[in-house]
Amino acid sequence: VGRAVGRFWESAGERLHEWSRRLRDITGLGSLGGCNAYLYGHRCDHRLHHGDGFMMIYLTALATGAMFGAGLVVSGMTDPANIQGFLDVSGAWRPHLALVMMAAIAVALPFFQWVLPRLSKPVYGARFLAPLLTAIDQRLLLGAAVFGVGWGVSGLCPGPAIAGIAYLEPQIFGFLAAMLIGMRLADRLPSPSSKA
Repeated sequence: VGRAVGRFWESAGERLHEWSRRLRDITGLGSLGGCNAYLYGHRCDHRLHHGDGFMMIYLTALATGAMFGAGLVVSGMTDPANIQGFLDVSGAWRPHLALVMMAAIAVALPFFQWVLPRLSKPVYGARFLAPLLTAIDQRLLLGAAVFGVGWGVSGLCPGPAIAGIAYLEPQIFGFLAAMLIGMRLADRLPSPSSKA
């Protein structure tokens, strides 16, 4: 039997490769970790090619995000003056925020209490993403206090600030930059589980 470097010869004269050729240590498609629950949760990789439900996840997210942003603009929640006016109880009080909160609770409360428990999973998704932390600890109270101070001073919170990007105002971008820095610093704080 003849032999060549890296190859074997069969009796019929056909060459058999002993090692694979042109192996690369990189992937042609990057990891989609956390992006497609269908692929990683149910191993349904055909959704990447056929898009049955895969595209609907993003279209649904786009539609609900647009609805949320429009609601913030229509209700005036992207205007810092309405937030600061609501917190100024002794001055020219503005009830806008209270009305928005009551309307949001009226819509969300029945859904979370009666509709959500009857659903095994979302229509376009693998599972519901419910909050995992339920304990009221020092970290939560400190974070809520810092958030409240920043909210009262700036008149903005993350949702309205992101929706306010459309206004292209410098103070919005300054708030977002400071918010990202604060989030980064908060991630460096030790968690209660790490102290145990």
